Amino acid sequence: AEEPVTEAPMAPEAPVEEPAAAQLPEGLDMEALSAGTWRLVAFADDAEDLPDLEITALFEPTGRFAGKAACNNYFAQLDTDDAGALAIGPGGSTMMACPPPIMELETRYLGLLPEVADLAVDDTTLEFLDADGNRLARFELQP
Repeated sequence: AEEPVTEAPMAPEAPVEEPAAAQLPEGLDMEALSAGTWRLVAFADDAEDLPDLEITALFEPTGRFAGKAACNNYFAQLDTDDAGALAIGPGGSTMMACPPPIMELETRYLGLLPEVADLAVDDTTLEFLDADGNRLARFELQP
């Protein structure tokens, strides 16, 4: 004799939690940051000759930013660490493959994002700084 099939009672759905909104550091000039597209013009050393590749950052007033990282498009989020200092939260990127020199530049750029501890921005220049105030990257606002 076949036993009747009974369905297990459905568990109530757990509420979906929205990710916590990013906490932006006090004094960060989001208006200046979100003025347009920033293009990387130098890493730490101004004397370095960057190939004519596009590495950009476009900031939203919420602190989310995205751009092109030499080969792939990427996105990330400005946030604060436990001490209230600037931190760049986890992001992501597309996964296209490009020639090794382009990929090396992209890896270098994306690799410095977790080290950014401060931003210096004025009307035309943006700098990513480490915890000691050393410049990691310099951008210029595109016309």
